Amino acid sequence: MAVPILTYGSEVWVLRSCDESRIQAAEMRFLRVVKECTLIDRIRNEKIRRQQRLMPKLLGTLKEYRKRWSDHLMRMPLRRLPSQVWRYKSRGRRKIAHPRKRWMPEQAYEPNP
Repeated sequence: MAVPILTYGSEVWVLRSCDESRIQAAEMRFLRVVKECTLIDRIRNEKIRRQQRLMPKLLGTLKEYRKRWSDHLMRMPLRRLPSQVWRYKSRGRRKIAHPRKRWMPEQAYEPNP
C-alpha cells in the first residue's frame, strides 16, 4: 500500500475529525481499487479488510507514529530546536471562535523547570 505517501510528516499533523474521516476514505478507496470492487458492489469495509488480511487501520498507524515522535521529543535535550518548539507556550489571547490547535490533545505536558 502507499502508506509512506499517505503518512509523510504525519508525526506533527493536527488531526481533526474531518481529517480522520478523509484519511479513512482514502485508505478504503485504495483498498477497493486493489480488490477491484466499487461502492456499487456494496461490500462492507470490514469485509474488504478481512479478505485482504491487512495490518491495522491507517489511523492507528498514525497515532503510533505520533506517540513515537512525542516520546522522542521528551528524551530530546531542551536546547534542541524541535524540543523548544514543542514545549513553547504562546502568550496572549486568540480570537473568538478560533480554538487553539493542539498537536496531541490526549497527552498532558508539564514542562521541566
